[in-house]
Amino acid sequence: MLNKLFGPIPPELGKLTSLQDLELSMNQLTGQIPTSLSGLTSLRIRYLHTNQLSGPIPRELGKLTSLQKFGL
Repeated sequence: MLNKLFGPIPPELGKLTSLQDLELSMNQLTGQIPTSLSGLTSLRIRYLHTNQLSGPIPRELGKLTSLQKFGL
């Protein structure tokens, strides 16, 4: 999307429980994927590719049973 976002992904995004699509690709996001994103129980699509994220993918994301697409 190239929104010119930078820095870590805010853990507060995990509170947006009705969010269905999360497109954060092609930015300058850094750090780890927050485990709080496992709270996005309605999420169907998540794109995080083309960033500078590091660390493991949190196991808690396995709880996202509605997730259909996950792009790293």
